[in-house]
Amino acid sequence: MGRIYVCPVVGTGTEDDPQRAKAHDYLGQGVTRVRACIATMASGLSQHSWTICWVEADDWTLLDADPTLINVQEVLADRGVLEQTVPQGIKTRLKIGGIITQSESNSITTFRSALNIIVGKHYPGHQLEAALFCD
Repeated sequence: MGRIYVCPVVGTGTEDDPQRAKAHDYLGQGVTRVRACIATMASGLSQHSWTICWVEADDWTLLDADPTLINVQEVLADRGVLEQTVPQGIKTRLKIGGIITQSESNSITTFRSALNIIVGKHYPGHQLEAALFCD
């Protein structure tokens, strides 16, 4: 099963060192799959120093030990925010960033519903419940 992580974008953007989510560096070391969407500028380089990614692994040890990787579900669950209402300002920023549409925004009530929409849209076939509770 997988998890959602916020990861640093690493790499210089050259052919020998492409930009990627840092979780990619753990492929073959317990990590079996990484899917990341990195927003880029016209130059092709990353707009941000971080990205959100879906990670699948047989062994989470290295990811859990890396302080630069943030397990989103763990943070949200620990803070009890999954069932809290999403403020309008966050929905607006998600729309402006092209992460969700207006109709998707209208169906978002809690952070859980927002993550379900985002995961379903950007990582098809994966539901938040499975990502949250099944490792």
